[in-house]
Order: sequence, then C-alpha cells, then structure tokens
Amino acid sequence: MAGRLTFPMTPTLSLILTVTLFAPAAGAQPPNPRPPIFRFEADELWLNLHHFIFTAGDAVRRVMPDHVPYAEAAGVWQRGFQRFKIPLEETWKPYLDGRGTRDEALAALVAKTGTDPRP
Repeated sequence: MAGRLTFPMTPTLSLILTVTLFAPAAGAQPPNPRPPIFRFEADELWLNLHHFIFTAGDAVRRVMPDHVPYAEAAGVWQRGFQRFKIPLEETWKPYLDGRGTRDEALAALVAKTGTDPRP
C-alpha cells in the first residue's frame, strides 16, 4: 500500500491501546456501558487513529494540565496528519467539551476532511 504510515509504539500508547482494545474482552465493563466513542471498521487501524489520539490527549490534559499529548510529543501532526489537527480542534473538541452530539461532530469532521471516494 503506497503511503503507509507507521508510528513508534511508546509505553503510553501501548497501555492505552491495550486497555482500550482488551478491557472489554476481559469483562471490565460497567453494568450499563455507554455506546463506544470509536468503532474501527477499516482495514488499516492507523489510518483511523487520529481522532483517538486527539481524544486521549485531551482527556489526560484535563486532569494533568502540563501533559504533552502523544500527537504533539511524537510529531504525529507533522507526519501525515496535519490536515486533521485544525478540523479536530474545530469539530471534535467542542463535542469533548459537552457541546453538540457525537453524530454532529463526526458529520462536521467528515465534511471538513473527507473526500469522495468515487471517481
């Protein structure tokens, strides 16, 4: 596949992915779980990871204001994802702050970043 993106697997990212991907299988869900924020339905997980990395960084920064999110520390935005940073800040961040619905945020994000796959 041309243009394949790779990311170094840091201990923090490894922990986040492990907890996110395997905790539900281990039965570590609350009795009435909320619907998932993310559902990866693509052949290439990494191509869909930009909003997950953005959300994880925002969540940690809320409890640790001095935290430098992985995307910034590892230069993710400069290595192929720069076209997503501003749209995420404009569409997804308001949703994380409690404004609007997830569907509205995703629709706005797709409108700003999506491309029509048809020729």
